[in-house]
Amino acid sequence: MTLSKIKKSLQLVSFIPLILLAALAWPGAAPAQKDSALAARIREITSRPEYKHASFGIEVYSLDDDKVLFAVHPQQLFTPGSTTKLLTEGTGLELLGADYRFHTRIYRIGAVASDGTLQGDLIFVASGDPNLSGRIQRDGTLAFENQDHSYDGSPDTRAVPGDPLLVIHELAAQVAARGIKRIQGRVLVDASLFPEGEREGGTEVVISPVSINDNVVDLTVSSGEKEGAPTSLKISPGTPYVKFVNKITTGATGSKANLQPLDDVANPDGSRSVTLTGTFPLRKCCSGACLSATVRGSESYAEGQSKSSRQHDAVHSGRHTCSQDEGD
Repeated sequence: MTLSKIKKSLQLVSFIPLILLAALAWPGAAPAQKDSALAARIREITSRPEYKHASFGIEVYSLDDDKVLFAVHPQQLFTPGSTTKLLTEGTGLELLGADYRFHTRIYRIGAVASDGTLQGDLIFVASGDPNLSGRIQRDGTLAFENQDHSYDGSPDTRAVPGDPLLVIHELAAQVAARGIKRIQGRVLVDASLFPEGEREGGTEVVISPVSINDNVVDLTVSSGEKEGAPTSLKISPGTPYVKFVNKITTGATGSKANLQPLDDVANPDGSRSVTLTGTFPLRKCCSGACLSATVRGSESYAEGQSKSSRQHDAVHSGRHTCSQDEGD
C-alpha cells in the first residue's frame, strides 16, 4: 500500500498531537506559520504551565489538496503510543473494506451417530476475529465503555454489560442445531492463523488469532461487612483455564484500595492459578472495583470456554486438551 493510500484511508484523522516528556521547543514551526491564527491558538495551548516539560509534534494534512497545511516538529521522532492504532485501523479499512466480516468456522472429525453422538473431535478454527465477546448489540452496534476493562483498577473501570460468552454460546447452539448432542472426542481450538503476540505495553492484553472477551477475565472485588473481613469476588466469564484464589481483605472505610499485582502460576496441565492479595475499602453500597486478568495462552482459554459452552446444549464425554497443534 502506498503512503498516499494510507493517508486517504484515515479520513477522520487530520490533527494528531503527540506529547512526550521532553523540553518544549516550539520554534520548530515553519516561519510562515508563526503568525497564523491556527498557530496562535495552538501556541496558546502548548504554552500552558502544565506543559512546560512537554514536547509537541503536530501535523494538519489536507486530504483534498494532498498537502500539509500546518506542522510543528515534522521531522522530530516521537513514540507514537496509542495513535499507532489510527494507522492500523486505516490500513485495515483500506485492505478489507468497511463491510468486511470475520467468519469463525467449526469442523468435526468423525461421524455423528443416530443418537447425536459425535464420534470424534470438534475443532474451532480461529479466524482472527477480535470481537468474540458480548459487545455486539441487537441493533448491530458495539457496546463501549470509556474506561475499558483492560485498564483495570480505576474506580471508573467498567466491563461491558451482558454475557461475555455471547458469541461462543451462539456457535454452540449452531453446533447443536446440526444434530450434535454428545461429543466422545475432544474440543480443540486451531489457533495457527498467526503466532500469538507479546503482551501489549499499555494494558498487557495479548493479541492472538482467538480473542474471547478481549482475552481478559473480568474480576469484580466487593468489600465484606466489616474491616478485616474477606472480600467477595465475581469472575466473568467463569473458566476452567484459570483458578482464582482471593486473599483480598476489607480495609477501613475511606481508605484507598491496595491491590497487589496478580501472582500468576502456570500449572502442569496448561491451566493457570492466580492469587489475589491486598485490601479493598469498606463500602456500604454494593459497588466494587473491576480488575482484569489478561490471558496468556489464548487457545487454551478458548478451548475451556468452548467446552463449557457446548455443555449448555450437549454432553461432553471425552477429555479436554490444551494444544495449539492438534486439529490442524
